[in-house]
Amino acid sequence: MLVTASSNEFTYEEALGYIQAVGEAALSSQCSHILCDETNLTHRLGLAETFELAEYSANLAKQGNIRVVLLCHESVSQAIQLYENATVNRGMNLKITTSREEANEWLFGSAS
Repeated sequence: MLVTASSNEFTYEEALGYIQAVGEAALSSQCSHILCDETNLTHRLGLAETFELAEYSANLAKQGNIRVVLLCHESVSQAIQLYENATVNRGMNLKITTSREEANEWLFGSAS
């Protein structure tokens, strides 16, 4: 599944809705591989909000054994790095990268 997101200021409510929509679509279609192109998305979330979203994402992804890669702009924030660490520490298969080639290899290749 390919998802493209863009926003000048991604709020907590928008992020939660985005995660819910993508997760529900993946679960209902039994899709286990998701590439989210967020290169045109500006994250303006605090660390506490980011941590809450990470916990929610990990719980949702585990329901369908979903593997997700976030393709981000080169200026990846500290908050998005926290999101990656928190989701992975909770058992989610998630990778954040700025390279489409790396994203595709991680998602569909032999890399884990």
